[in-house]
Amino acid sequence: MNKRAALALLIEAEVTNMSSIKPLSEQTLMNNYVFSMVMREPGRIRPLLEYILNKKIRSISMVEPEKTMKEKFESKGIRLDLYVEDIDGVVYDCEVQTTDQKNLPRRMRYYQGMLDITLIMQ
Repeated sequence: MNKRAALALLIEAEVTNMSSIKPLSEQTLMNNYVFSMVMREPGRIRPLLEYILNKKIRSISMVEPEKTMKEKFESKGIRLDLYVEDIDGVVYDCEVQTTDQKNLPRRMRYYQGMLDITLIMQ
């Protein structure tokens, strides 16, 4: 395949991808991009966490969308949808789950372990 044909295929694929994107008015919080853009504001994520956890949170000190953690070269890193820390040092991992995955409990335990290692190393 020559360069011109390859470029034509790439352009065709990109146009196909663009036509399948829903307008913003049809998006919900289950869309990872929308979730991270809306919830990056402490004033928005705090009431949601308080409602879900049924506990009062004094104040949010940090919100970091798409946080990547990797402690060792050999280990498999993780990417958290939304990393939130309050002023008391409590860390919250907020994940958007749109499909029923059989490995969810194991993956969440792995994420928790990576968070624990990272926090212990600080």
